[in-house]
Amino acid sequence: IPKDLQTKLKISWTSAIGDNEMFWKYEWSKHGTCYYDGKKHRQFTYFNTAYKFWNGFNLFNTLKAEGIVPVSGLGKQYTTEAATKAIKKHYTKDTVTFTPRFMCSNSPPNELYEIIMCLDHDGMSAINCTMPSSYGNLF
Repeated sequence: IPKDLQTKLKISWTSAIGDNEMFWKYEWSKHGTCYYDGKKHRQFTYFNTAYKFWNGFNLFNTLKAEGIVPVSGLGKQYTTEAATKAIKKHYTKDTVTFTPRFMCSNSPPNELYEIIMCLDHDGMSAINCTMPSSYGNLF
């Protein structure tokens, strides 16, 4: 992965538990090898597409616009349904049905640490994530 793309990925797609490079290798071997753009440099294109998609979603501002904001300590809880509705409203204007996957810690207060947006094989369209969210519907 070129250095300039690595710099972008360090902002958009970092490991929650360790080394980014190992994390990216894992993501490539688990998901990226299914990605096909008809070109020679699939790995670069895979990560670049992921960055562009992340940048286009701007999930932090999307959720904030709907009143879903980080709270320290035992504060307000949100539902995955409300977060999904906010994302769909801003991204698709409610014209497309898709379900993201939410990953939360397994102990109270169920902190949200990852939102997974599943894409089709060409990386152009959001699709339903087939795996359920972790640890219930509240974070």
